[in-house]
Amino acid sequence: MKYYKIKKINLTSYKCIIFSVGYISPTEELINISKDLKKKNIKGKIIFDLLLSKGNLKNRYIELFFDGKKFDYNSLNKIDINKCEKKIINISNDFYQKKYNLIESSQILTKSIKLFLKNNLNKQFSFAK
Repeated sequence: MKYYKIKKINLTSYKCIIFSVGYISPTEELINISKDLKKKNIKGKIIFDLLLSKGNLKNRYIELFFDGKKFDYNSLNKIDINKCEKKIINISNDFYQKKYNLIESSQILTKSIKLFLKNNLNKQFSFAK
């Protein structure tokens, strides 16, 4: 089972976004993600949304550079959700709204956070604490 979902995006800042789809962080799957990105011919900055593996925290986003073969671990940056591009947040909101069952089955998120997300994912704003 893959603990991530890759979505190509057409932004100058990022080539794709990788979503956590369970409690295991996609960062633990970087070798498999590298293989998938290589197959998709993706190269450049990649952003990760770790909502389901880290929780709804302000630093749930990280970025890494992928050179077409492997990740540059020295390029790792945490992205404060309040400084994250609105387009990225909107893409995340859209993804998790369409895949709300992932949020419902989350072992990381509390009931109150799940309810908050259910009521706010369709809104175009940052919903971190």
